[in-house]
Amino acid sequence: MNRKTTRRTFVTLLCPGLITNGLFQSVAYGQTSESVLLKVHGTTGGTPYSLDDLDALPQQSFATGTVWTTGVKTFSGPALADVLVASGSDGGALRLQAANDYSVILPPTMIEASVPIIVTRIDGKTFGLRESGPLWLMFPYDSDDQYQSESIYAASIWQLTDIFSEASG
Repeated sequence: MNRKTTRRTFVTLLCPGLITNGLFQSVAYGQTSESVLLKVHGTTGGTPYSLDDLDALPQQSFATGTVWTTGVKTFSGPALADVLVASGSDGGALRLQAANDYSVILPPTMIEASVPIIVTRIDGKTFGLRESGPLWLMFPYDSDDQYQSESIYAASIWQLTDIFSEASG
Protein backbone atom coordinates (compact mmCIF):
# COMPACT_ATOMS: atom_id res chain seq x y z
CA MET A 1 0.00 0.00 0.00
CA ASN A 2 1.45 3.37 -0.91
CA ARG A 3 1.34 6.47 1.28
CA LYS A 4 -1.58 8.09 -0.59
CA THR A 5 -3.70 4.96 -0.30
CA THR A 6 -2.92 4.65 3.41
CA ARG A 7 -3.98 8.25 4.06
CA ARG A 8 -7.19 7.82 2.03
CA THR A 9 -8.01 4.62 3.94
CA PHE A 10 -7.48 6.38 7.26
CA VAL A 11 -9.73 9.29 6.30
CA THR A 12 -12.41 7.02 4.85
CA LEU A 13 -12.53 4.59 7.77
CA LEU A 14 -11.70 6.63 10.85
CA CYS A 15 -12.92 10.20 10.33
CA PRO A 16 -16.64 9.44 9.94
CA GLY A 17 -16.52 7.62 13.29
CA LEU A 18 -14.74 10.52 14.94
CA ILE A 19 -17.22 13.03 13.58
CA THR A 20 -20.29 11.01 14.57
CA ASN A 21 -18.89 10.36 18.04
CA GLY A 22 -18.17 14.06 18.58
CA LEU A 23 -14.47 13.39 18.96
CA PHE A 24 -13.29 15.16 15.83
CA GLN A 25 -13.64 18.58 17.48
CA SER A 26 -11.59 17.41 20.48
CA VAL A 27 -8.92 15.87 18.28
CA ALA A 28 -8.75 18.86 15.97
CA TYR A 29 -8.93 21.66 18.51
CA GLY A 30 -7.89 20.05 21.78
CA GLN A 31 -10.96 21.12 23.70
CA THR A 32 -14.71 21.49 23.65
CA SER A 33 -16.96 24.09 25.24
CA GLU A 34 -17.26 21.73 28.24
CA SER A 35 -13.48 21.39 28.77
CA VAL A 36 -12.14 23.00 31.94
CA LEU A 37 -10.28 26.16 30.94
CA LEU A 38 -9.91 27.82 34.34
CA LYS A 39 -9.80 26.69 37.92
CA VAL A 40 -10.33 29.16 40.77
CA HIS A 41 -8.70 27.84 43.94
CA GLY A 42 -10.02 29.10 47.26
CA THR A 43 -9.39 28.21 50.86
CA THR A 44 -12.05 25.49 50.69
CA GLY A 45 -11.16 23.91 47.33
CA GLY A 46 -11.40 24.75 43.67
CA THR A 47 -14.08 25.72 41.19
CA PRO A 48 -13.60 24.59 37.58
CA TYR A 49 -14.87 26.72 34.69
CA SER A 50 -15.51 25.65 31.12
CA LEU A 51 -16.24 28.09 28.31
CA ASP A 52 -19.93 27.35 28.82
CA ASP A 53 -19.60 28.20 32.53
CA LEU A 54 -17.80 31.48 31.80
CA ASP A 55 -20.37 32.36 29.12
CA ALA A 56 -23.17 31.84 31.66
CA LEU A 57 -21.81 34.69 33.81
CA PRO A 58 -22.62 38.36 33.05
CA GLN A 59 -20.50 39.49 30.09
CA GLN A 60 -18.43 42.64 29.68
CA SER A 61 -17.00 44.03 26.47
CA PHE A 62 -14.69 46.86 25.44
CA ALA A 63 -12.61 47.91 22.48
CA THR A 64 -8.98 48.79 23.09
CA GLY A 65 -5.55 48.65 21.58
CA THR A 66 -2.86 46.61 23.31
CA VAL A 67 0.91 46.36 23.12
CA TRP A 68 0.46 42.69 22.09
CA THR A 69 -2.06 43.01 19.27
CA THR A 70 -2.36 45.07 16.09
CA GLY A 71 -5.00 47.79 16.02
CA VAL A 72 -8.05 48.12 18.20
CA LYS A 73 -9.80 44.86 19.07
CA THR A 74 -13.02 44.13 20.93
CA PHE A 75 -12.44 41.95 23.98
CA SER A 76 -15.29 40.23 25.79
CA GLY A 77 -15.87 37.86 28.68
CA PRO A 78 -16.91 37.89 32.32
CA ALA A 79 -15.50 40.38 34.79
CA LEU A 80 -12.92 38.86 37.11
CA ALA A 81 -15.01 40.15 40.03
CA ASP A 82 -18.03 38.12 38.84
CA VAL A 83 -15.92 34.96 38.49
CA LEU A 84 -14.60 35.46 42.02
CA VAL A 85 -18.10 35.97 43.44
CA ALA A 86 -19.36 32.85 41.65
CA SER A 87 -16.42 30.94 43.14
CA GLY A 88 -17.00 32.19 46.67
CA SER A 89 -13.62 33.94 46.78
CA ASP A 90 -12.77 35.99 49.86
CA GLY A 91 -11.63 39.06 47.89
CA GLY A 92 -7.98 39.14 48.98
CA ALA A 93 -4.84 39.16 46.84
CA LEU A 94 -4.75 36.64 44.00
CA ARG A 95 -2.05 34.72 42.21
CA LEU A 96 -2.88 34.18 38.55
CA GLN A 97 -1.08 31.43 36.68
CA ALA A 98 -0.64 30.80 32.95
CA ALA A 99 -0.27 27.56 31.00
CA ASN A 100 3.50 28.15 30.82
CA ASP A 101 3.72 28.57 34.65
CA TYR A 102 4.12 32.36 34.43
CA SER A 103 2.32 33.88 37.38
CA VAL A 104 1.48 37.30 38.77
CA ILE A 105 0.14 38.59 42.05
CA LEU A 106 -2.96 40.72 41.60
CA PRO A 107 -3.76 42.98 44.57
CA PRO A 108 -7.44 43.53 45.34
CA THR A 109 -7.02 47.24 44.49
CA MET A 110 -6.72 46.26 40.79
CA ILE A 111 -10.13 44.56 40.77
CA GLU A 112 -13.17 46.69 40.00
CA ALA A 113 -16.77 45.61 39.40
CA SER A 114 -16.37 45.32 35.62
CA VAL A 115 -12.58 45.50 35.11
CA PRO A 116 -10.48 43.49 34.45
CA ILE A 117 -12.28 40.88 32.39
CA ILE A 118 -11.34 37.31 31.64
CA VAL A 119 -11.37 37.49 27.87
CA THR A 120 -12.98 34.51 26.16
CA ARG A 121 -13.40 36.20 22.77
CA ILE A 122 -11.51 38.68 20.64
CA ASP A 123 -13.66 40.39 18.02
CA GLY A 124 -16.42 37.89 18.81
CA LYS A 125 -14.31 34.76 18.27
CA THR A 126 -12.79 32.32 20.73
CA PHE A 127 -9.03 32.01 20.45
CA GLY A 128 -6.60 29.22 21.19
CA LEU A 129 -3.29 28.71 22.94
CA ARG A 130 -1.33 29.83 19.87
CA GLU A 131 -3.18 33.18 19.98
CA SER A 132 -2.43 33.70 23.71
CA GLY A 133 -5.68 32.06 24.78
CA PRO A 134 -8.05 30.60 25.40
CA LEU A 135 -8.29 33.03 28.36
CA TRP A 136 -6.60 36.38 28.84
CA LEU A 137 -6.95 38.86 31.73
CA MET A 138 -7.52 42.24 30.09
CA PHE A 139 -7.96 45.87 31.07
CA PRO A 140 -9.44 48.65 28.86
CA TYR A 141 -6.04 50.30 28.31
CA ASP A 142 -7.31 53.06 26.01
CA SER A 143 -10.14 54.18 28.31
CA ASP A 144 -8.06 55.73 31.09
CA ASP A 145 -4.42 56.50 31.92
CA GLN A 146 -4.74 54.39 35.09
CA TYR A 147 -4.70 51.27 32.84
CA GLN A 148 -1.45 52.28 31.13
CA SER A 149 1.11 51.33 33.74
CA GLU A 150 3.72 48.59 33.96
CA SER A 151 1.87 46.94 36.86
CA ILE A 152 -1.35 46.74 34.81
CA TYR A 153 0.49 45.40 31.74
CA ALA A 154 2.27 42.80 33.91
CA ALA A 155 -1.08 41.70 35.38
CA SER A 156 -2.54 41.16 31.90
CA ILE A 157 -1.75 37.48 31.89
CA TRP A 158 -2.60 35.44 28.81
CA GLN A 159 -3.08 31.66 28.61
CA LEU A 160 -4.68 31.99 32.06
CA THR A 161 -5.39 28.60 33.64
CA ASP A 162 -5.58 29.08 37.42
CA ILE A 163 -6.48 31.72 39.98
CA PHE A 164 -5.33 31.17 43.56
CA SER A 165 -6.42 33.03 46.64
CA GLU A 166 -3.15 34.01 48.30
CA ALA A 167 -4.47 32.32 51.44
CA SER A 168 -4.84 29.01 49.49
CA GLY A 169 -1.35 29.20 48.14
